Amino acid sequence: MSAIPFAAGLAIFGWTSAFAALAVSGFVAGLFVFVAALDGPQGRVKSQSNFAQVFAALRKNFNRGSVKAAFWTHFLTQSPGNVFALLWGVPFLVEANGKSPAFASAMLTLFVVTNASMGPVIGLLTARFQAYRHIIVYASGYSILAIWSIALLVPSPLPDLMVVALVVILGVGGPVSMVAFDYSRSYVSNKELGAANGFINIGGFLAGLLMIGAIGLALDFQRSLNPDVALYDADHFKLALCVQFLVIGFGLWRFSVANRKLRSEASPA
Repeated sequence: MSAIPFAAGLAIFGWTSAFAALAVSGFVAGLFVFVAALDGPQGRVKSQSNFAQVFAALRKNFNRGSVKAAFWTHFLTQSPGNVFALLWGVPFLVEANGKSPAFASAMLTLFVVTNASMGPVIGLLTARFQAYRHIIVYASGYSILAIWSIALLVPSPLPDLMVVALVVILGVGGPVSMVAFDYSRSYVSNKELGAANGFINIGGFLAGLLMIGAIGLALDFQRSLNPDVALYDADHFKLALCVQFLVIGFGLWRFSVANRKLRSEASPA
């Protein structure tokens, strides 16, 4: 919703004014929340916790299968979409596959629409079939690996329908990553939930940043070996994107371990 007026402001007023207005808007919104939003209903006794207690609770919760499953859910399902949408999707489509900038822009829009439209669907499935949340996570993780395997094996340029399928599957990963917080909601006490969720939320961004950086390093390394080949050569790009298989595969393995631990533990409180 905010992207459309910001894009219009960017086109009309330029980078400096648009980003300055964005910064001021964020500051005003934060100030309003700080002043006007109350942390809890009236009459509720606030818990008093120091940093040592918070970290102790975090260590205790991380030893739980539920929190580990939540962390690795976020790690493996959110990160591939971040890699594509935040940095490498556009050069992969435009430079390595010869797609137009307009097509690449449309695919980023499709990614956002998929995120938004699939959120309620994943939420409904998670709520109705809580005992099978792990299946939703596995389905998303393995689907991402499968679609990237096909996309990297198909000769460039990729067919448009293949790109659409890739973007949709990556887009579904965003809502699936929110299953992580259903795990924590079910097993972590309200007093400790904020710290646990803060830790869980690191997972997808950590994996995404690792892959974004590793892909860039892989591209630079291949360019250093073949200076006459374009930086975004299709074959080099495909090889660099294979980094994702290592990170996502690691996440799937750790999630499977955590899921087994979770199933051996007590039922949610």
